[in-house]
Amino acid sequence: MGPSDAIQLISVLFVTAVLSISSYMDIRYRTVPDRHWLAVGTVGPVGSFLYRALEDGIGFDDVVVLASCVLMTVFILTDNGPTVVCGAVAGISAFAVLAHGCDPYTFAGALSVIFGFLYMVLYYFGIVRGGADAKLLITVGMSFPAYVGLLHTASKGILEVLFVPSLSMLYTGAIVAVLYCVTFFLWINRGKKGLGLRRLVSGSLPLEKAERSFVWATVDIMNGVLVPIRRYEDDQGELYRRLKAYRVEDVPVTPMVPFILPLTIAFIINVTVGDPLSLLDHWLSSGIG
Repeated sequence: MGPSDAIQLISVLFVTAVLSISSYMDIRYRTVPDRHWLAVGTVGPVGSFLYRALEDGIGFDDVVVLASCVLMTVFILTDNGPTVVCGAVAGISAFAVLAHGCDPYTFAGALSVIFGFLYMVLYYFGIVRGGADAKLLITVGMSFPAYVGLLHTASKGILEVLFVPSLSMLYTGAIVAVLYCVTFFLWINRGKKGLGLRRLVSGSLPLEKAERSFVWATVDIMNGVLVPIRRYEDDQGELYRRLKAYRVEDVPVTPMVPFILPLTIAFIINVTVGDPLSLLDHWLSSGIG
């Protein structure tokens, strides 16, 4: 193992440790302090920069990308007005590197900053629901802009071009989250008969138990009638008070998925074997060939 590989391995272990702690906190408290993303968003890009320096040497574009990553981290972790300038400079600088033309690794680094803005948009529109989830995708994406492939060399195929590492983490994490939900519904529906396939996708809990659990109530009272709701309320306490007032005993629920854990699992898959779809495509192509 050369010095560059050692730097990359240290970065992987550091980020894995931070994500593991974050997963525990998300499961236990459903909140993760910003200092976790500050650590990943500074140590990770610096590790990527050092890896690049030891592997191929660095140029001015690489320095610009590192500065853009640091500015992007400051932007997403602070709320005051002046830091908007940091975000603007980060985006403009990254775009300038892409427009100027550079080698693939530097290009991937600049692209990771641009994708950071995409994840902010997904958070704004509620597609990525948790702020910590978006911060994880942004900071980890900037830390590992290219596939590491500890156990499998990245194929550089079309899928790994389309699915940058952070985007691969997002869809892989979503698959893991779906499995988490199925497991949750199987657990709360255990012993119940006659549900068929519905036991995989829906379930209910006694109202008082639901109130103490990390779940979203999926119904509300409107005009004295129990109706499904399309967007889950952040103020679940008020919702449960309304349900209690109408003496609802069992309430349909869906789990508050601690999405940091699925993303952590996705990260481990990402850095060990690369993009799952690319790996599957590689296996199928090899089998056909």
